[in-house]
Amino acid sequence: MSKPQTSEGHQFFDPRTPEIPTEVLGIPTKPLRELGKALGAIAFIDSSKTPYPFVTYGYHASYSTDKALTLFPLIERIQAGEDIRPEDVRPYRKPIKRLVSKLNTADRFAALSGAVGLGIPIRRAINRRVEEEFPQRVGPLLEKAGSYLPQVEPYVDFIGQFENPRQQFVSEVSIVTGGIRHQALQRAQRRGNSNIVTAEDAAEAIRRTIDSILADRQGAKEELPMFSHFLIEHLPEDVALPPSDILGVVAPEIIGALEAALPKDKRDGRFLDSILSHPHPKRWLAERFKARQIEYVREVASLLFPSVRDLLPANGQEVRDTFEKLKNFLEVSPEKATSSVINPDDALKFYKDGVVRFRKPKPRFIGKGRDANSYDFRGVGAAMNVISTFPYEIDSEGHRTPADLQKVKAHMDAGLIAIKKAGRLPLTSDFVQGYQRMANLFARPKDST
Repeated sequence: MSKPQTSEGHQFFDPRTPEIPTEVLGIPTKPLRELGKALGAIAFIDSSKTPYPFVTYGYHASYSTDKALTLFPLIERIQAGEDIRPEDVRPYRKPIKRLVSKLNTADRFAALSGAVGLGIPIRRAINRRVEEEFPQRVGPLLEKAGSYLPQVEPYVDFIGQFENPRQQFVSEVSIVTGGIRHQALQRAQRRGNSNIVTAEDAAEAIRRTIDSILADRQGAKEELPMFSHFLIEHLPEDVALPPSDILGVVAPEIIGALEAALPKDKRDGRFLDSILSHPHPKRWLAERFKARQIEYVREVASLLFPSVRDLLPANGQEVRDTFEKLKNFLEVSPEKATSSVINPDDALKFYKDGVVRFRKPKPRFIGKGRDANSYDFRGVGAAMNVISTFPYEIDSEGHRTPADLQKVKAHMDAGLIAIKKAGRLPLTSDFVQGYQRMANLFARPKDST
């Protein structure tokens, strides 16, 4: 039996990471994880020909999904307003460091250098920083995530219009699969052997089925509304399909991906077995020289459609309800997450600055008759500290983009609430006025006078 780690051990070694929850906001995590793996595999089937943004997105989806899901219970506690201590963060240190690339690199270097003693103080410092600062950084991260929700909402509304989104998806997969089977069997009959469907038959059937869908996009919109909305409508009119040889080589995986999403009673095992038994003539070359890509394709085939199917609920209203839960969870309101806008130590410091009982103004002046240590000036200083944590975005040229003034106001309101909550005594009216005067200046439109 292993000995429990001591406090000293925890300063260097990361504790065992908690298990991934089975659900997040009512969403099962198993298909979420499988979808992340599938997106990563798609991105790396041939990264030289895959658009760079998709490669980046796929990599992050596959690398980050499990780590982000592991952190959910901790983030949920932070969002609920619990007082999170360093020891509460400690079990989650490892996934936190893996998600932050700079910390990950430094942590790995420190771990490798630990044998010679060089990395021990470095890694202890990294671990201490993670435990102390993570709760304060959650708010801005969630706020940034929440900024993408308006882009997602139209898709939520679309899926929510179906009475049973999961059944609709399975139905459309079944229609496409049935079309491919029909075309493949017809080709086999023309060869004179309808009992044997080859990978070349399947490749030709896949091409003909896709061509017929693309040729009648309006008909596809009516018969395959989900596929049309999420895929077909985004393809250019002159989209080029892969060569027949490539379709033939990966035909078993394409058919397998479609079959995997269907209920067992709608699958045709003999159809897939026939294709596997009669592969494309170039399949062996692909297995030999493109083994890694084939493995990625195989992983996509087994995970992609089943994970999408399992994520879709059996009731359209559930989609909207889950989206509302997500919006509420990502919302960083002043009452909900004040630690994201100001360090608790700073909040206490400014609280003491703003309460008569702790400190009296000192006779130090700025200009004629103005006391830099008066309560209103301390309020201005507190506001300056809070605005420094506002998550401004930077454009491609390195300039700060204009901020949403409503978000600036909410951020400043949260800072004042955090300072008030740092103690029990009320703040002086001068302190509050000084703070609010500066906060209003930050939240004022640039062209206003």
